[in-house]
Amino acid sequence: MRLLAFGLTLAALAGCSSGQADSAKINESRATRAAPPSNLLRMKIDGVEWQADHDIWGTSVVPGSAHAVLISGSKGPKDANEQTFNINLYSVNGPGTYPIVKDNPQASVVQLANLSPQRFLAGGLVLNQNLVVELVRVQSSPVSIEAHFHGTLSANDDSILQIEDGEFRYSE
Repeated sequence: MRLLAFGLTLAALAGCSSGQADSAKINESRATRAAPPSNLLRMKIDGVEWQADHDIWGTSVVPGSAHAVLISGSKGPKDANEQTFNINLYSVNGPGTYPIVKDNPQASVVQLANLSPQRFLAGGLVLNQNLVVELVRVQSSPVSIEAHFHGTLSANDDSILQIEDGEFRYSE
């Protein structure tokens, strides 16, 4: 009798722990659905949606006295046609609006590479850049950055690229 009672007790405990495991899985699933959106870099270029699909990255660093915020992401295959986008902001004092123009005294820069074989470079230090970056959130440790941006970039083929609805989110 005692063995039978012991066996029934073990079976009941096993059922309870299984129920707890199922409950934990349900709670984990709910937490996953409620999690903040993943890292993102997207914009419209001349009205066409562009979204990075890998290497989305950002950092907020303080090298000496000039606070820097770096934003980047890539789209397409990792070969000679990979499209890359970077924003490097310098002299950042926290959330706020930061214009990036050619020959700006902070040396901030925005660059888009390999949009097409004909447009292999836009913006940067050599070509014209006129972008406004609004830093909504910037935190160094752990890194958490949110930014919106818009403006124009001159390309190597003398065209002007219109950048609209730019959005960047990154958290470690």
